[in-house]
Amino acid sequence: MDISTRNHELSVLHREYASYFPSCNLVLKETESAPVDDDIYAKLLSKRSPPSHIVLTTQEGKALKVTVGINGWYLCEEPEKSYETFESLLQIISPAFRDEFAQRLSSQLEQLQS
Repeated sequence: MDISTRNHELSVLHREYASYFPSCNLVLKETESAPVDDDIYAKLLSKRSPPSHIVLTTQEGKALKVTVGINGWYLCEEPEKSYETFESLLQIISPAFRDEFAQRLSSQLEQLQS
């Protein structure tokens, strides 16, 4: 995934989900120090200097660095394990996120029915 696409995806996600977390910061890089694509070796190299990412703290107090690549969303610390969506990644890690996401989605659906 090229840098501009990654930065765009992260920026959109940050705008949409920052309110779910006590702390949520966007770290964008214009260049990347290691080649980052769907190659596992490249992802492992990127652990030293992660690509653009979001630094967040879950409601449970877990500090995470999350980014996106061709294979999906992943924790910078675990590049070999990716998820199809940001939501699926966070729902596994954070029960509070899972509950709030479900509640907000349900509220939005109820508003559509009104």
